[in-house]
Amino acid sequence: MENKNIVLGWWTFLIVVSVFNIAFITNYYFTHTLNNKQTFVFILAFIFAIVCAIRTISPTKYTEKTCFFKTKVFTPFIIRTLATVSELSYIILCVYVFIHIIKLIHQYSNKKLGHIKPYVYSVIPIIVLAEIFSWSGSITEYQPWNISEEVMWLVATLIFIILSLYILSIIKNIKSPKIKSVYNFFTITIPIATVFAGFLALVDIPMYVNRWKEKKKLDIKPIKIETIKDFVLDFKEKHKLDYDKKINDLQQCRKVDQSFDEWKQEIPWLTGYFTIGVWSSFALAIWYKNNS
Repeated sequence: MENKNIVLGWWTFLIVVSVFNIAFITNYYFTHTLNNKQTFVFILAFIFAIVCAIRTISPTKYTEKTCFFKTKVFTPFIIRTLATVSELSYIILCVYVFIHIIKLIHQYSNKKLGHIKPYVYSVIPIIVLAEIFSWSGSITEYQPWNISEEVMWLVATLIFIILSLYILSIIKNIKSPKIKSVYNFFTITIPIATVFAGFLALVDIPMYVNRWKEKKKLDIKPIKIETIKDFVLDFKEKHKLDYDKKINDLQQCRKVDQSFDEWKQEIPWLTGYFTIGVWSSFALAIWYKNNS
């Protein structure tokens, strides 16, 4: 019971934070004059914030079909759909701001960075691929899909970090106030992105690897994976599925659980996602508004 109270306390904390987040961005939107481009950026941030708030109401483990509450509304299918929309909104927001930074540097200095735009835009298809992997994992319950999803997020984050460091090295001696704002922007975002990349590499990805290993122990005839051929064989065996039934499974909660053991691995990343993740979208939108 004590452990359950810890989880309920965590959930209550996230609900309070989510209410504050929605109130903050709504108030900011209606108390500031925004042009069309700035409005677009704030809409992207608002979509991410509102979906995170909805997901806070009913935390869900898609692959395991585990829900925090018994509900016919916030099913794993609905929550995964909303998560897809919000994550694509977030990555579009990041790319939009990054492209604006490139334009600012060109406008307020003699530095031309158009050659890195393709690398910035490449992040969007990478995250689209991550979403496809997430859906594949949710439907098939095959954890390597989830591992692949996290790897795609890691790759996208590393691209942003490398490009940010490259730009930082170019603009460090430029005295323009606008360029100084860009410089300060990167001195804050690079450490945060690095921590996120580290979390993905050291916590999130290993978590899914361990879940895959644990689930394989439950296989009736487990395939020992030592080569790529073994993995391909395992992959084929795990995808001999009734996909209509699997998609239908996504539309209901197989398990309802509020225990600490069930959520202890989710608490760190969900907490960061629904707090720092949302605040970062606000910071991006506000920085863009102040520098456009």
